[in-house]
Amino acid sequence: MRVLVLGGTQFVGRWFVQAALDKGHQVTLFHRGQTGPGLFPQAEHVLGDRLESLAPLAGREWDALVDVSAYVPRAVRMAADALKDRVGHCLQVSTVSVYRPQPGPVDEQSPLATLDDPTTETIDAVTYGGLKALCEDAARRAFPSLSVVRPTIVVGPHDHTERFDRWVGRLGRNETVTVPVRDDGTAGPFQWIDARDLAAFMLSLVESQRAGTWNGAAPWIPFLEAIERMKAALGSSSEVRTVAEAPDRDRDPLVLPPDGAFDALKQVSCQAALAAGLTPRPLEDSTRDTWAWMTGAAETIGQRA
Repeated sequence: MRVLVLGGTQFVGRWFVQAALDKGHQVTLFHRGQTGPGLFPQAEHVLGDRLESLAPLAGREWDALVDVSAYVPRAVRMAADALKDRVGHCLQVSTVSVYRPQPGPVDEQSPLATLDDPTTETIDAVTYGGLKALCEDAARRAFPSLSVVRPTIVVGPHDHTERFDRWVGRLGRNETVTVPVRDDGTAGPFQWIDARDLAAFMLSLVESQRAGTWNGAAPWIPFLEAIERMKAALGSSSEVRTVAEAPDRDRDPLVLPPDGAFDALKQVSCQAALAAGLTPRPLEDSTRDTWAWMTGAAETIGQRA
C-alpha cells in the first residue's frame, strides 16, 4: 500500500511508520523536520507545515492517509480540502479525552466533550478533549472511509510525555515511590496501551480499510496494582509508600484527582477494539522495554511478532 502519514516521527506515529515499513508498505511522511530528522531513510519525507499549506503533496494519490498530528479542526479541514479525493481511506488518531467526564462505563457511543468556543485553537487541559472531538467530526464530514482510534495513556519506548517514564524511572533506580491515595486507600484506576500494539492495530485497520471508531486501550487495573506489577517486572527494591494527599500533577502524573470525576475516562471499554484485533501486551513487558530504552540497554526495541 501507498500510505501518507501526517506527522510520523514521534512516539505513536513513529511506531506506526516502523510497523508499515516492516510490512513492506510505501510510506510518505509529511512533517516539519523538527523531530527525528534522521528517522526512516527508507521512507519518503516531504517537509512542510500542515497549518500553513499542504501544497507540497499536490498532484499525488495514496491508498491511505494516517493523521497522527491533528489537534485543531482547522488542521483536519485543510488536509481534507487538499487530500480527500486523493486517498482511499483515512485513519485519525484521537483520544479518550474526547469523552465528556461522566459517571459509569464509557464506550464508543458515550457523549463527547463540547467547547463553549468551538473556534478556539488554544490547546490546554480544558480545551484538548473538545478540540479532538471537533477534529473527529471534521474528518467524518470529509472522508467516506474513516477509522478513528481513541487511545488512552500510551506507554512504551520513545515516549516523549514522561508520564509513564517517571514511574518506571523511580522504580528502576530503586527509589522510594510515593503514591497519593484517597480516603478509601485507593489511587484510582489505571489504563494504558503500548504504542507498539496501538500501531499494529492501526496498521491492521488501514490494511483492511475498516471504518469505525475504537478505544485503544488494555483492560484497566487499579493504579496501586500497576505500580506493584511494574516493580516486580523490574526486580525493583523500591519501597512503595501511600500518602493521604491530593496528587501533584507535575510530580505524580497518571494519578487521578481524588474526587473521581475523571475515573471513567481511565476505565473505558476496550471490547470493540479487542474484538477487532487489538492485542495488548502485558504491562510488565512495556515496563521492561521502557526501562531498557531509558537506560540505553537496547538500541532498538522492536515490534512484537
